[in-house]
Order: sequence, then C-alpha cells, then structure tokens
Amino acid sequence: MRARALPLLATLFATSWAFDETPTSSVPTATPTTLSQTMISVNKAPYQNNASAYYLGYHPADYEKPFAKYFNPHVAPISAEVEKGITMSPYTAALAYEAHQAVEYMLRPGYLELENGYAVTENGTLMIAVRTDMGNVTGEEYNWWFGWHLVESSRYKLWNPVAHQYAWRYPNSLDWANKTYPERYFNTFSFIDEYLGNDAYKLTVAFIDPSELGFDPSKFAEHNIETMVVAHIHSGSHIISGFDNRSFLIHQLRRKPDGSRELRSRFWLAEHTSQVAHDLTVHCNIEMTHANLKPFHCLQCDKAFGRQDVLNRHMKLHANRPGQIPTASPVQPQQQQQHLAATGGALPTGPSAPASTSLGPANYAFEQPRLFDQSLIASPYTHESGNLLDWLMPDFQNNSSMLLPMADFSDDSHPLISALSCLRSWPQADSQRSPGQHAVHELHKLIDDISKRLNNNLHNAGVTPPFVDACLREYFGRVSPWFPIIHEPTFSVRDCIAPLLLNMVALGSLFVCLPDAVDQGEMLWKLGHTAVAASWQSLIELRGPHDQCGGIQLVLTALLGQTYALLSSNPNIRTTAFVFHGLGFYWARTSGMHLVDDLQLPAVPDVAAEQGVKETAWRTWAAAEVQRRATLGHYILDGLIAQASGSVASARHLTNKIKAACSDAAFAAETPDEWISQMARMDHVQIPFSALFVRICARDYLESPPGLSRLSIAVLLEGLQSLIAELHDVGTPALGMVSSSQIVQGLMNIYEGNLCTSRSVDASQTLIRWHAVCIELCTPPIFLYRRVCDAYKLPQALSGIPVRDGAHPFDLASWAQSVQAFRAVLHAVAIIRLLHDIPSGHTHAVHIPGCLFASAMVLIAIHLWNKKKIKIPKNVRWYDVWVGEIQARENMDYVSARASANPVSADFSGAEELINSLNSTGASDAMTSVNLLHEVNSLQISLKTVASRWRISAEMEEIIGRLARLPRQ
Repeated sequence: MRARALPLLATLFATSWAFDETPTSSVPTATPTTLSQTMISVNKAPYQNNASAYYLGYHPADYEKPFAKYFNPHVAPISAEVEKGITMSPYTAALAYEAHQAVEYMLRPGYLELENGYAVTENGTLMIAVRTDMGNVTGEEYNWWFGWHLVESSRYKLWNPVAHQYAWRYPNSLDWANKTYPERYFNTFSFIDEYLGNDAYKLTVAFIDPSELGFDPSKFAEHNIETMVVAHIHSGSHIISGFDNRSFLIHQLRRKPDGSRELRSRFWLAEHTSQVAHDLTVHCNIEMTHANLKPFHCLQCDKAFGRQDVLNRHMKLHANRPGQIPTASPVQPQQQQQHLAATGGALPTGPSAPASTSLGPANYAFEQPRLFDQSLIASPYTHESGNLLDWLMPDFQNNSSMLLPMADFSDDSHPLISALSCLRSWPQADSQRSPGQHAVHELHKLIDDISKRLNNNLHNAGVTPPFVDACLREYFGRVSPWFPIIHEPTFSVRDCIAPLLLNMVALGSLFVCLPDAVDQGEMLWKLGHTAVAASWQSLIELRGPHDQCGGIQLVLTALLGQTYALLSSNPNIRTTAFVFHGLGFYWARTSGMHLVDDLQLPAVPDVAAEQGVKETAWRTWAAAEVQRRATLGHYILDGLIAQASGSVASARHLTNKIKAACSDAAFAAETPDEWISQMARMDHVQIPFSALFVRICARDYLESPPGLSRLSIAVLLEGLQSLIAELHDVGTPALGMVSSSQIVQGLMNIYEGNLCTSRSVDASQTLIRWHAVCIELCTPPIFLYRRVCDAYKLPQALSGIPVRDGAHPFDLASWAQSVQAFRAVLHAVAIIRLLHDIPSGHTHAVHIPGCLFASAMVLIAIHLWNKKKIKIPKNVRWYDVWVGEIQARENMDYVSARASANPVSADFSGAEELINSLNSTGASDAMTSVNLLHEVNSLQISLKTVASRWRISAEMEEIIGRLARLPRQ
C-alpha cells in the first residue's frame, strides 16, 4: 500500500485485493419491498421478497464483511459553498442546460456560474450542480469504486451511512477478468433504495459510456479530466428499459492546478419538486464528501487520514525519523523565463503550452496560462477589453521578483493598477551608511515585501476571467439593484479605473457560488484598497469620457470599498470602514463633485432627434447622475456606519445641497429612447436635500408629499439616523440640535407619504430600514449589546466595532419596562414580519444584517430583564405609537422618567398609557402573544439564510445565539 494519506474511497481501492476481486454475491429470487410503499418494482425477478433487507446502518451480519472496518456512521455537514448555492437557488433558467448540452459546458476551463445549487431549464428539466473537493482521489480509484460498491447493500452503505439502505446490480454476476474499471459498470443497472431528505425512494441508475452524451474520453486529459461517470436515472421503480431521454447524472473528476481533484456532479430530472431539488443537492454533497472524509489529523504536520490506524502508523514516522519536512518552491522552467524576458512579462495564452496527456503529475507552470484564453467566456463586460484580467493585472503570472505594476495614466492603452508608487528594488544596506539612509533602505525593503506578497497572493488565488466576469454579472444583478450608483447601461470596463473594478468584483464575489470565491474577492479588495491608499493623489485627477470633473471614480471606489468592509467579518477589513469612511466626503469636496447641480447639461432631446444627439445627451446625463449618486451614496453609508459603531456621523446631513436623485425608472433606462420617455413622465422632485429635510419634518408634508426615488428615501432615512446619533451622543439639549419630536415627525411623514403606499420588494426592504431607524430612536441596539456584555462579563466580539462607554448611565432593568422598550419591540417584530414576506433571493440590501441584529438585541434585552413572552397589538398604526413623542416636544433621554419611577411589576409598566391608547377597548383578541426567543431564533435563521451573503451575518448570528442562551446558563 502506498504510504500517503488516503480517504475512504482511496483506501478501499488500495486494499481491494484483501476482500475480493470478483463479485461473489448470489442472485436473489424474488421482489423486495421498500419503505416507499407506492413505488412497486416492475421486475418480478431476481429479487428477494424480504422487507428486512431495507434498513439504514449496519446489522451484525454486515460487520462480518472484510470491509466493515471502513464503515463510519458519522457524516460531515455540507460544505459552505453548497449551502450558499442552495440558499441562492433556484437560479435563473439561463444558467441551466440539458444533459445533452453538457459537453458544451463541462469541458470549459475554470468554473461556470452554476456550480452549486439548482435551476430549471427552459424545457422544464431540473438541473442540480454540486462541487466537492476530492483531495487525492484519482480517476482510476473513482472508476474502481463504481464497479465495486453497487454489488451489495453493505458496500453501498459505506458511501452514505445515513441515507443508503439497499443496493443490487443487474446483471450481478460478472466476470471482471480482462475488463478495465469503467467497463465493469458500463451497461449495468443499479437498483437502489435510499433516502433523500425524509423520504425513501426506489431508484434505477443505468450506467452508460460518456460518449453517448457526446463526450470523447480520449480528450479528457487535455481538459484535466481524469474520468466521467454518466448514467440514466429513473425514480419510482427498478427497470432495465424505458428510460426517458432527459434524466441523467454526470460525475466529472477533474484535476485542479494544485494537483488535487474536485468532483463536479450534475443531475437532470424530468419530474421533480423543489423539495427533491434541495434534498438531492444535500445528499450528493454529503456522500461525495464522505467518500473523501479524512477525520483524523496529525498534530505535527496536520496531514489528514481516513482511519485511526493509518494515522498511528504515520505518527511512528515522526518518531523514527525526526526532522523538518522540506518545503517545495515552484521553479519556472528555463523556457518560460526566457519567454518572460522576451515579452516583458506576458505569458503565452495560446496553444503553445503543452497539454498533459497522462494521469500523473502535470507541469502546471505551463498549464496555468490556459486559464487566460480569450475563448473562455463571452461576456458583456469582458468582450470589449479582449481579456479583462490581462488588462487589469498583466503581471499576474510574473515571478516574485517582478513588483506590482505601476499605472502610467498618460497611456490610455495600459490602465494598470496604481499602487505603491515607490515600489522599486533597493540595494543592500551598507553598514557605513547614516541612520537616515538605513531607515530609507528598510522602508524600501518593507514596501518591496508588501508588493511581492500582493503579487504572490494574487497568483495563488487562481483568479480567472470567468470568475471576474461572473462577479461583475453578480454585482449588477444582485448589488446594483438595491444600491443603484453605477449606471450599468453605459458602464464600460475600459473607462473604469482598476481599483473601482476590483471593488465591484469583490462585492460580486459574495454572490458567486464558486469554491474560494469569497476569499478571492477579499484578496482583490485588499489589492484595490492598497492601490487607493498609495495612489489616491493620482486617481483623483482621472475622469471618464463624459465626467464633468475628476475624482468621481475614486469616490465610487471608496464607496464600494467601504461598503464591502462594513459587511466583512474580517476585523481588520471592517475597521477600515470606521476609520476611513470620511475620506469619500473629502475627495468629493476636493474634486468639486458637490457642484453637480451647477453643471450646464444639454437639454433632454426629442425622441425624433438624431441618434448621435440622443446618445451624447444620455451619456452626459448619466455621468452627471452617477456623480450625484456617488456622493449621496456616501451619505447613506455614513448613517449605516454611525449606527454600527454607535458614534455620530462624519458629515452634516442637514446641510447637503445636492439635489435628490432622479427616478429609478429613468436611471435604469437601457436606451436613449427609453431614457427620454422616462424623463418626460418623471414626477420625482429634484430639490436640495437641505430643503427636503425641512419639508419632511413639517406637519403639512402629507398634504403634497413629493415623489422620491429609493435612493433619495435612503438618504433621508440616514440623515434622520445621523440626527438620532447626535441626540444620543450629547444626551442633553444643545445649541443647534434637532429635537426628537421633529425627528419623529420626519419619520412618520416618510412612512405615510412615501413608504406605506407601496408593497414592492424594494419598498419592503426600505421599510425594514425605516423600522431600524425607529429602534435607534428608542435606544441604539449597539448600546444594548455593550450593556448586556458588561452585565454578563462577556467579550464584545462584533468585529471592527470600536468599544467605548456611553456618555450617560443606562439601567437595562428600568429600560426594559419603559415606553421606549415597548416601541422598540413593536418595530423589531415588524422587521421580522416584513422579512418573512420578502422572497429569499431579494434580500441583498446592505442594511439588512444590521437591522436583523438590532431587532435581536431588543428582543434579547427584553427577555433578559422583563419576560419570556409579551403581548402586543395585532394591528399597529405607527403614528399612534409615536404621537405622544410628537406632542411632547421635548428632547429624548435614554430612560423614560415614568419607567424609572414606576415599580417593575408588569410588562412595560412605563408604557401602560401607550398600550391603553393602542387598545382602547381592552379587548383581549386585539392583542397577540409574542414568544421572544422564538422570534430571536427566526432572526438567527434569517442571518444564516437570506442575509448570509454578507459575511458579517455569520458573526452576528453567532453572537445572537450566545446571548440567547444566557437565560439557560
């Protein structure tokens, strides 16, 4: 046996001689029954009529088998990338294809957009995709497995011990002499019974040669494919004929650049349900992972093994042969180095790189450039630049001695990443030099090291053009709809600075269900952040072909980069959102972007005007609108960061003189004619936000509320959030402060005048943010989080949040009985109800995780210092909830005076007056009971599912779970 770490499948293959070489199972004689009683086998023979043959796990007789020691009843959970793919499913039909089209897709290098999850094709066929890392499993071992394990149930259960209960193959007695491993299962029928989710199914898998679906096995090696298993599948009975021509499975074992393998599984089902789609996706990933499961780890070298006895033998090697294991460092072949010298660092992208034709180790130094072939993918974002990744990062494949490229902005043909302007090699330090010279030398060494590490990280990440294209597509499909800042119809990568493009790719990577997509996106974000930090002085001078001033793209880069950072779970990255978020305002003012409304833009042409005139007017208008939205986006981000950090905003929102954004329909128009039509019917006001804030806080606002775009409403909400932050920060009346009653008036006006009239998904997401701002007015949830942690002596683990004490004393026990606590509960429950009404694939707004965390903190604080269950009105009119605050005309304090004076004797004793006003009749059926922990659990699930694309959600969910367990500890 080879002395290496072997997973279950590989270990079985290596020891197969020990228990059999040819099948010896006898042929049963009668028909079996299955747990799925409605699925009756159409074959009367050769089965046994014995219901006891169907069971999960091993019985005593199974443990007599020579391979029983490999039975492991414990399975690993599904991988994060598969879980993410399921969450985002079903995907659009445009990403799915039929089994007979698989040859067109599965031979492409890199990854497709749908690698994990499911979708229904345009013909109504369900397609499921699952990707699983397979470590050292080879194609030879995988083929052997399919010829060996389906002969009997006890072998089949090794693969998935929690779901497989029966297996038999027809014909079952085969002479395996002189047959290759694939020939051992070609043209055989596997009759199996297994669980998919909670239901048992009778299935038939008929294995066929891959050539029947158009694949040419002789060309597998040039695509790094080691084997492909292809079969018809049928559900409901055991048959040997009559298969439909739509239901298939494919398992493709492909070698990755690092030499390890991955399994790309596909299923097509003509008859299906959404439950089957979910369950089969989970089932596949579990069993493929179990086949490669190596749960035993060496504490000295961290190698993993499939069995304890193999690990024990491995540990003896450390004891008998102590010493360090040499580390291999890749060396470029001499021919490649000569080519680099001759071409200035560009690697060949054509067929000059030799293809590997064996299953042995390949020379990946030659193979890697294939990933940059221009024929990889057709894309609306990459076709115009020929090869986006080569343009964006041309030194991607250079050796480590070549430093990060510098941008020469005078040359439009080579818009490289601008970073670390002083990156140049520096001579060795001289002991005779002065301290100043030595310091300069050390500085250059440090910068040189940073540059090398950035290039090495980029090289090791395996970023490919299909990945970049998929990320851009996800950015415009998932991120841009809720944060419409960049004008997609006129967007061009050639007119885009590299750091902005890197941030767009980083945000899009959060929605790409590919292995390591998130890590690759984070690495690209770091690269873009470094570029901006080092070269913003140059970037601020750049302008696009229709921009009216420089710096617009730099401000957009800061906006998207800080948005990514705010939602990151990496504390170092998230901290940058709090530290650098004021830079965007500074760059915008320095560039003159606030003067956008003083520009002399061409008038909107008539629809009958010449096409060139309409095109120019449209693009000039779009550039000005992007300039406006770039600055407004920073006002939105400013409010979100203030909420997350518990600090005041960095800008004075009330003095913002930029006019409101145009209508959503006009900004989304895809052609000049459509834009002209939308501008003609646009009823949205475009007045300065400084005037809008005055209007929304006025009592007569509802007499003629102006039409506002979603972006403008978001700017207003974050402006009110900034006023709330100031009130909490000061705590007492101060000159120039806006009173809480005026803020409440503004919130109620926005709700009744602009939000409650729409029931669209976008309006619901904005309404969630409105409720969260109302919660902030009651009490900042970040303060609640800190006080709960202080009370229970817990570390404050939310990454990136600066820890500072509140300016005023805060009594949680008194607050939990107050009218402010009662209002906060009403809004928290409203957020939960709204979230349940929004489709899971449409909750991508950046504020969603923070709103869910705010709701959870309110409910947890009430649960810890009040009761487990509370009663609230079934139907709430929000004006009635806050009318007392509007009429009071007094500044908000943290603790209601009535709450601190009244004894803690009942639910919300300080809110009795409000509760009575909301239920004036006192009818019990007008109130509903709320189980606080149940609602908290619902928020946890939402953070793990609908909001899981943002990485901070997982950290928030963990914190909420820990706090929710406090009452039981």
